[in-house]
Amino acid sequence: CANGAASALAPSAFERMGANVIRQNTQPDGRNINQNCGAVHPDAMAKAVVESGADLGVAFDGDSDRCIMSDGAGQIFDGDHLLYILGIQLLNRNELDTRCVVTTVMANLGLQLALKEKGIRMVRTPVGDRHVLEEMERGNHPLGGEQSGHIILRHHAKSGDGILTALKVAEIVIEEGRGLKELSSGFEPFPQIQRSVPVAEKFDFTTIPAIQREILEAERNLGNRGRVLVRYSGTEPLVRIMIEGEERDQVEQYAEAIASHFRHQQT
Repeated sequence: CANGAASALAPSAFERMGANVIRQNTQPDGRNINQNCGAVHPDAMAKAVVESGADLGVAFDGDSDRCIMSDGAGQIFDGDHLLYILGIQLLNRNELDTRCVVTTVMANLGLQLALKEKGIRMVRTPVGDRHVLEEMERGNHPLGGEQSGHIILRHHAKSGDGILTALKVAEIVIEEGRGLKELSSGFEPFPQIQRSVPVAEKFDFTTIPAIQREILEAERNLGNRGRVLVRYSGTEPLVRIMIEGEERDQVEQYAEAIASHFRHQQT
């Protein structure tokens, strides 16, 4: 529970639904929130699931508006996986009215292709659940969220709620009699490499020929089986580079090449 807002509420909610709950990081002291635990560091949760023989694990973040989950084998499932599982369930229940899922530019390309296979359109917004909700309300879409685990189930709430998300996914696991791995079959995430480079000034990098050359070369070679996203952080003096494609070595090379040009601009 990340020693945060979910510390008392989440275990109680799951126990009231009939679950046997193993609590982890539920002792907030005002200083230990998110410290090497919770959704930012879900490995400890996944390890505890395996060691205890549990069926399911959930890692919340400090304010409990998002969650990351694990199956009984300790495999971690992020927000992209949860959007896929929830989207398919809503579709099967005829509750995905617009046949559309809203997410951000950070969502894995594999999610977009997997949803398309099921006849579901995916709309991308800028990073931030505020942008996701705005698009959901504009298009009257029932489901949206982020790779980080912010999920908005608009028929139930208009903000991310990690406890609600975890309960709804657990409900699907029980009703379907299948684990998270099987429920998310059909979605194969593409390798996604990210680099963050400190910058002294957020200059217009589209005017720098060397940077543009690297970006265009990566886009051309990846084609429609990959993506290149270069953007400045809205809160930190960083440029964020994200590249995804089918071959990890290839996307790592492209990400590092673009990052090195940004580093060179700072010298």
